[in-house]
Amino acid sequence: MRRVIKNFSQLLALLGRNNAGATAIEYAVIVGLIAAAVVVGLGAIGSALGVHYNTASSAISTP
Repeated sequence: MRRVIKNFSQLLALLGRNNAGATAIEYAVIVGLIAAAVVVGLGAIGSALGVHYNTASSAISTP
């Protein structure tokens, strides 16, 4: 039983020193936030371009 507890405590100590998983999660969160910002920005640009194209189309088709 003492051996199991010793091995478990060694495993916890090893996991405490390994931060690779936390870093990967942090990068994933950053990438997700950047992707969301890009989607919102492109949506706004797309709406503005739609207005300009409709204005240009109306101007061209009006005699």
